[in-house]
Amino acid sequence: MTLREECLQRTDSEHIVFRESGNRIEFINPRREPAQKVKVDGCQIRRGRRCDYLLVLSDEEHFIELKGHDLHRAFEQLRRTISLLGRRVSIRESYVICNRSPMTSPEIQSERLKFKKNHNSGLTVGTKQITVRI
Repeated sequence: MTLREECLQRTDSEHIVFRESGNRIEFINPRREPAQKVKVDGCQIRRGRRCDYLLVLSDEEHFIELKGHDLHRAFEQLRRTISLLGRRVSIRESYVICNRSPMTSPEIQSERLKFKKNHNSGLTVGTKQITVRI
């Protein structure tokens, strides 16, 4: 799927931040590689389940869901978005940043394995705020 111009913002910033509802993810981009911040929810994908944002670099994709606490729904949103927007890339990561995590560690580990096997994606679940070096 081609990315809509009105849904993306180009940046080569060293600090790329996404925030919503008190949750935040910051990507540290020390080489200042060109990137595209994509607003997925309500712009790139307007119907159905979809994650909030996507960060695209030349050979990387980072799918982002900023959530209250419903992790099961967050995983569904990420899966569907990857199936619609995912390209062939060397690095694909998925992130859920939530207010609180009602799932146990074994449940999250099970989801990590599914994401790796079915979507060739890592999965990180964090609360409130995380920082990722790209």
